[in-house]
Amino acid sequence: MSIKVSVRVRPIIPRLDGKQGEVVQYEEADSTVQLVSDVPNPGQVKTYRFDHLIGPEQTTGQLYDELVRSGVQRLHHGYNLALFAYGPSGAGKT
Repeated sequence: MSIKVSVRVRPIIPRLDGKQGEVVQYEEADSTVQLVSDVPNPGQVKTYRFDHLIGPEQTTGQLYDELVRSGVQRLHHGYNLALFAYGPSGAGKT
């Protein structure tokens, strides 16, 4: 079994700006995201690494082609597949 974790970096939603941390920097080449904390330690920077990072300039169609299409094709050959999308309402999980 193989589990891969991917993240999609989206522009900050104005109504959430400053309430849940802020993206300082992301690097698609090494799939890392740096966040600066607003609570409990203001200014603390944390770096997270993922298996795959999709930047805000990529479309949902490109995301599907890169991450989902091959898994769906394997379903037709008898393999199992589970996709889990997590995020706030209106973030484009569909």
